[in-house]
Amino acid sequence: MDDPIFTAIETHRATLAAGKGDAAAAVALLAVEPCTIAGAIALMRYAGDPEIAWPGDRVADEFDDSSRAFLQVLIRQVAEALEQLAMALAGDRGTPERPGGPQASTGSGPWG
Repeated sequence: MDDPIFTAIETHRATLAAGKGDAAAAVALLAVEPCTIAGAIALMRYAGDPEIAWPGDRVADEFDDSSRAFLQVLIRQVAEALEQLAMALAGDRGTPERPGGPQASTGSGPWG
């Protein structure tokens, strides 16, 4: 399966190389959710690159309609994507448990 996050990462990288990196370019990454485990790993590795200056501004967090730091939103998005992938892999075996037991991803508890 092709994962569009790889294209989004390369687009962001090219934008930075062209000297056009700004908050809008970074926020564009949030519009693309990883749909493979490899894509989620690639996005987290890219987000952790010390050479990239991520926006310090707060951005909208679609999970609870709040405003959070950019990297917090990105991490939550990757966690949500991984949870969906785990549920798809679990199939009819039920939902995967988060540390501390199963919890809905409604923003409640230490993992939501």
